[in-house]
Amino acid sequence: MPGVTSLSVDLHKYGYADKGASVVLYRDAELRRHQYFAHAGWPGYPVVNPTVQGTKSGGPLAQAWAVLRYVGEDGYTALAGRVAEASDRLLAGLRAIPGYGSSATRPPGSSPSPSWAATARTRTAAGPI
Repeated sequence: MPGVTSLSVDLHKYGYADKGASVVLYRDAELRRHQYFAHAGWPGYPVVNPTVQGTKSGGPLAQAWAVLRYVGEDGYTALAGRVAEASDRLLAGLRAIPGYGSSATRPPGSSPSPSWAATARTRTAAGPI
């Protein structure tokens, strides 16, 4: 997408992983380079950290990796379709409430485009994961 240089993802939300692991994706390596921390001006060993994690446990990251591998692209596509369908049902219910229906709309950018949602629904036609 033009103009987007990075994207952050909290994997405990729609990534279905435990809290404690997040991802930052950069458009290119030059942008990612600014995330690294390096320091050698102290009596200990040189410190180079490519992540914000520092000394935190790698457990949440390993768990998130395992979930991502297990669910996979098809699984996440199916889950996104289910979320889009639930959103449509929720909005339909809100629109049916007298005096509220006309204001029940999705905020701009808050849900997949109709064509993407239709694709996700088509891919989930075989049933739940």
